[in-house]
Amino acid sequence: MEFFQTQWPEFSRIFQQKLSSININCLSVSQLYSAFETTLREAAYVTIPQTKYMNKISVPLWNKDCEVAIKNQLHALYRTRRTISSLYTGPHLVDASAPG
Repeated sequence: MEFFQTQWPEFSRIFQQKLSSININCLSVSQLYSAFETTLREAAYVTIPQTKYMNKISVPLWNKDCEVAIKNQLHALYRTRRTISSLYTGPHLVDASAPG
């Protein structure tokens, strides 16, 4: 939220108007709290400009299948690196000229 651009007099007017329309005699404490919170949010939504994200990249939905796929990919990459490493350092690469 961009508070520095907020129209505080307009916020106060809308908040007071909406707050005065709540009938406090017919509501429980939790209902009064909920009505107060809703009124506050509505007044803020109207008078406080919303932050705009111009360069926000849309992220696809992430679910369990995505997690499993990434885990499998990392596991395969690890196994591939380990296999390639063992090809260059394994016991089958014995120097023929070494005594032994």
